[in-house]
Amino acid sequence: DETRGCFDTMDRRRSRALLQQADVEDALRTREDSQRKGKDQEGEFLLLDREETVQQALVKLRQWNVISAPLVSVAEGGQDYVIVGIVDVVVILQGLVQDLDRNEGKNNQEGAVRQFFQKKLVELPNWFRDGGFFLVPWNGDAVPSLLEVIQNVFLTKWPPWTNHRAVILNEQGLVGDILTQTDIVRYVYEHMHELGELAKTPIKELQLATVWNTPIATLPKSTKAIDAFRLMLKEYMSAYPIVEEVGGPLLGNISTSDLRGFLPEQVNDLELPVIAFLQRHENRALVPITCIEDDSLSVLLSRMVKHRLHRIYIVDGRGAPVGVVTMTDILRILV
Repeated sequence: DETRGCFDTMDRRRSRALLQQADVEDALRTREDSQRKGKDQEGEFLLLDREETVQQALVKLRQWNVISAPLVSVAEGGQDYVIVGIVDVVVILQGLVQDLDRNEGKNNQEGAVRQFFQKKLVELPNWFRDGGFFLVPWNGDAVPSLLEVIQNVFLTKWPPWTNHRAVILNEQGLVGDILTQTDIVRYVYEHMHELGELAKTPIKELQLATVWNTPIATLPKSTKAIDAFRLMLKEYMSAYPIVEEVGGPLLGNISTSDLRGFLPEQVNDLELPVIAFLQRHENRALVPITCIEDDSLSVLLSRMVKHRLHRIYIVDGRGAPVGVVTMTDILRILV
């Protein structure tokens, strides 16, 4: 359409120029101390030893407020390590659901879950399934631009999953930092004035969200939590909006990250309706931050950055979800 064509030929030139002139270090400098997830006050990153158990990993992921971390093999003596993969909540969820399905109909589900939680991380399948981390080595003379990272890491054609993070190695091959989609979107937001009219463009004209004439996939609030997680795995989704009933107002959002810190003795909670599960396990407001289709890109990014969100649902006048915009959508429109 004309609007999209105009954007492609004019505004995209501005956004690409902004991303080309900035490098990875520029994006990392936009962080506040409170936003340095996965890194402690001494500058050390969360690394998961492949000999640790699933339960130990989930506890650490919750303590550090992250959904994934590099999986390492620690050398004898505990000083050096080699990155051997990635552990994220979805990898753990995949293993958990598989074990529950294998034990379906048996009386000792809690026992099966306890056994799964004592598995070593090295026993989990698909360490790079999420694509949430990729290795991006660089040296001081060749720091990649944000445009390069977006094109070569975050928007690579490796379906069905999207890459959300990039592990940056230092000269010793150790973790130097972790760049996220959030870092890049925050940098763009802080430089919105350089995007010209694009910043003022309504969401509906950018066509960022789910195609408007296609109903967004939702879950009724009566859905069991375990069924919601099963559906995420089946449909390669990381989250679903929760509604009273199909076409009804948005009530909440359930995502794979809601499993952080989950303990085996809480297995029965997976049989709870999604809203009850979230009320028991999440210390946050259930109703998500939203936008309407007439809101501008600037408003959308403002809410994403200020509320530290990875997705924002677009709602109609009744509060019903009609679309969703993710950070990946934002990156696609900018390049």
